[in-house]
Amino acid sequence: MCGITGFICGRQNTSFDYNAILKKMNNTLTHRGPDHDGYWVDKVGGVYLGHRRLSIIDVSDSGNQPMVSKSGRFVISYNGEVYNYKEIRKELSQIGSTAWKGESDTEVILEAIDCWGLESALVKFIGMFAFALWDTQEQNLHLVRDRMGIKPLYWTLQAGCILFGSELKSLMAYEQFKPDIDINSLALYMKYKYVPYPHTIFSNVCQLEPATILTFNKNKDVRKTKYWNLNDIAERGLSYTGPVENINEEIIELVNEAVKSRLVSDVPIGAFLSGGIDSSAIVALMQANSIQAVNTFSIGFSHHAYDESKYAKEIANYLGTNHTEYILEPKDALDVIPKLPQIYDEPFSDSSQIPTYLVSKLTSKDVKVALSGDGGDEIFAGYNRYLYADKYVDKLSAMPTWFKKSTESLIYSLSKESWNKLFYYLPDKFSHSQGGDKLYKFASVIGEDNYHLYQKLITNWSFYDGAVMPKLKVQDVDMGIPKYFSSRQSVEYMQLMDQMNYLPNDILTKVDRASMANSLEVRVPFLDHRIVEKLWHVPREHKINNGVSKVILRKILGQHLPSTDFQRNKTGFSVPITEWLRGPLRDWAGALLDKGVNDDQGIFNREIINKKWNEHQSGKHNWHEQLWSVLMFNAWYEYWVK
Repeated sequence: MCGITGFICGRQNTSFDYNAILKKMNNTLTHRGPDHDGYWVDKVGGVYLGHRRLSIIDVSDSGNQPMVSKSGRFVISYNGEVYNYKEIRKELSQIGSTAWKGESDTEVILEAIDCWGLESALVKFIGMFAFALWDTQEQNLHLVRDRMGIKPLYWTLQAGCILFGSELKSLMAYEQFKPDIDINSLALYMKYKYVPYPHTIFSNVCQLEPATILTFNKNKDVRKTKYWNLNDIAERGLSYTGPVENINEEIIELVNEAVKSRLVSDVPIGAFLSGGIDSSAIVALMQANSIQAVNTFSIGFSHHAYDESKYAKEIANYLGTNHTEYILEPKDALDVIPKLPQIYDEPFSDSSQIPTYLVSKLTSKDVKVALSGDGGDEIFAGYNRYLYADKYVDKLSAMPTWFKKSTESLIYSLSKESWNKLFYYLPDKFSHSQGGDKLYKFASVIGEDNYHLYQKLITNWSFYDGAVMPKLKVQDVDMGIPKYFSSRQSVEYMQLMDQMNYLPNDILTKVDRASMANSLEVRVPFLDHRIVEKLWHVPREHKINNGVSKVILRKILGQHLPSTDFQRNKTGFSVPITEWLRGPLRDWAGALLDKGVNDDQGIFNREIINKKWNEHQSGKHNWHEQLWSVLMFNAWYEYWVK
């Protein structure tokens, strides 16, 4: 895993020291690659490529980058892992590519592209990656991102130069970068808690879309090519009418193969273990494919309602892993929060960013690579919203209006906080730490169609509540979702939206930044594209059946663990922000809100923000997610802009 950056300036400014600029950009990514810094420069062509290396495969100098192909035609700066590189290397050797310099997957990627061409080679790659490829023959720069958007890549045209980098901070280090806030992107952030691709918080700066090749020719003309299309895969899968008798076994085999292939490493390896189904399945398969005890790591909470560490410990003990845990206290959050703007580069307010950073820090003390269960919810249908849609949406659409209105009134008759307290005293089977929030979400979506149902379920701040100033005709994200979903495919619609939007923009961004800030590579076996493709051919009852989610994953776990270890309600990797904002984080948050909403930004509606803060403090409403978004923006603004 690594950090990449660089730029191309055809018409260079003689007053600039471009080598020094490249080094400055590269140094911003030291955390992503502390083991080696590399450069490749063609001053005549104005091409400057930088690389920071985290050595995982072939830790010798022969794996250093940027790397030039054997023919001399291609130069690559690459971040990621291609897990089937040994098979590709063997295939290349059989057709004549035998003079290998080392054992790295980078060299295999280069020679595959040189042999078969970029698009044909990409079809063969199984892995996660983002890379810049300079074609010295055609004088083209190709920027490429993996199919599911596991690895990040940003780009922009600034002052006649093409800039790119693994993180925005490397672009910001460029001499003439202009950090102008894009208000439309800010509104999108307030809605989703992240800035979705292709947008960034800055005007005229883009995040490359997953499964995309972005090509700049010598005239700086831009061409985008999709080499894999999740939309098409979902549509073909939903119309599939072939046999499914052995589908579960095929997926179980694919998952096992994906885990096994991600155990290849020349450095110590471990896994995150939360105690939930996804991470438990990954760890169970890791241990089944290992002759030594797997290193596992978990974060717990002193707040009982959020703590799953005891379940992680039980699973670790049963599987015989070498387990390490850390119990998170409010002080730990206070120590991490000042680092968040620098880690994420733009506003990002999924509060699980805090434990994700801390479990990455804990893990990086012992290993350089960790496997994670991220993606399991999106592809195996694990979120509670999928269960609600499966159980209620079709039925509610047939209900009379008066019944829907009465249900809404009943739910809204109590505050979210009051519902949360009631849920706390229910038996474990029905208890939920944020039950009131879930009920309010449910009340807001009764009778909605697929699109509006999903949008209401995921909306944090509405475009229309006046919180972001000035009021705009905000453009939402066009994910290109076709209209082939019927009213009875609400679960499948949500899954595709999550896989295309929430997964890469929130979950994978969170994990990438938190782990790489600690120089830790995280691999996500569930997002092997072969598993994703196969699961779109699986009928819903193989994912959700009689109110039980992740049916196939439970079958996998059933082969390795007692069923009692994974029959609990889904908790999620959440932190007690609600309580912390009324307690140990109150002074910090209050001061930052006052400083942010009352200064000269002119971005937020001061009255609305203060009202929600006061209602949250009094317990009248739980506005922790909305307030956290404002706090994370203000913290980012203080760090990067002011």
